[in-house]
Amino acid sequence: MRHLKVNISVIVFVCFLAPLFAQTEIAGIGPFKIGVTSTQIIHQLESELETNCIKVYSGTQFYNVRRSSKVFIAELIPDTLNEYSSPTYASFCPNTRVFYVSQYSVSGVEIKEAYLKFFDDQLYELLCERTSELIEALTIKYGEPKIEQRDSYTDCGYFSSANTIKLKTYSITQEWRNNNVIANGCIYNRYNSECEESLGSYFSIYNLDTTTAERLCNDARREQMDAKKKEIKRTKLSDF
Repeated sequence: MRHLKVNISVIVFVCFLAPLFAQTEIAGIGPFKIGVTSTQIIHQLESELETNCIKVYSGTQFYNVRRSSKVFIAELIPDTLNEYSSPTYASFCPNTRVFYVSQYSVSGVEIKEAYLKFFDDQLYELLCERTSELIEALTIKYGEPKIEQRDSYTDCGYFSSANTIKLKTYSITQEWRNNNVIANGCIYNRYNSECEESLGSYFSIYNLDTTTAERLCNDARREQMDAKKKEIKRTKLSDF
């Protein structure tokens, strides 16, 4: 009986300590909580950054604003007449709103070139620059990430040669996961058709299910737009 009491005491003690030493599960960065934060956060950002959110309707306008302004917030509106002129990451889904924040500091860590994506007024993805400071902060708070490297080969040909060659490309991903909430820091390289290499990186944290739903909504909306454009052209050609 004495041994039973001791064992029960040990179990209770371990259960008490477990939450104290459990690793925090990632759910967002600072005020940007996946599935929780609403578009009302934009008003807070306007106040903190002392700027007003503007609306951007084209990729050209977005490019020019980014060149001329150091700190700004913009809502990215898709161009329904010419979808390829839309700002980067603007969505055609009527349930989606996308905002761009040039820079924002969370506990001394700079979040740069941030895209805040909302579906049904809930933040479902934060996409921004991958910096060493950001990755270090995430590692300190959430532990070492799962690291995966993927290698592949791409065909390209030098301008002065008709022969194509295969060059190795890679991507290295650092991942933290909390059920459907996934955070990825990625670095990669690419080659264009003339064998010119480019290097890139990004960080994103998103809800997997909502990202899938938003993509399906966006694709469906674009198909509807394409069908409508074809119908208009067909009508104009009725007497052709």
